[in-house]
Amino acid sequence: MTESMYTDNTADQTSDYGPLKDSYQALGSSADRTLSVQKAPEIEETPLPTVGQLMRAVSQGIENLYKERLGSRPERVTCDLLSKRLVVWVEGGLTPVEKLLFEKGDSKAQALCLTIDKLMQEPIASAIEQQLSVKVIAIISDTCYKHDYTGMIAQLSDHPAVRPSRRMQLAG
Repeated sequence: MTESMYTDNTADQTSDYGPLKDSYQALGSSADRTLSVQKAPEIEETPLPTVGQLMRAVSQGIENLYKERLGSRPERVTCDLLSKRLVVWVEGGLTPVEKLLFEKGDSKAQALCLTIDKLMQEPIASAIEQQLSVKVIAIISDTCYKHDYTGMIAQLSDHPAVRPSRRMQLAG
């Protein structure tokens, strides 16, 4: 018969605890040994944003880009998600220089506006990708100089992850 290296004797008997003797004795008698279980902190899952929240975030990001890159914030930016396409509508986005050139009838105004539209496509695509967590495959834009509107359509690689709206939950 082999001798056990671990014997739990709660009485004052001497016992052989083997290599865990010091650790085991530090725990005290079995009456003193209670297992303390701490509840792990709950990991809070961040709920998916709604389509409206994402569209506001993209709109604000584009407004900020206009301010940072062109020196003036547009009057209004609205976004709509249509399947895997994002439609962006910018009102009042022409810079003061563009407006002045158009007022004076300068023939270079349209070329300047096209150049600015082209230069803004990449940073706008990056802002969209950052907010929606999907890749922008292509983005096209054009500006109506007479009314100071710019329209953009971005083709997305996938549908952004969104929380279903209440309306969709009720209908489903």
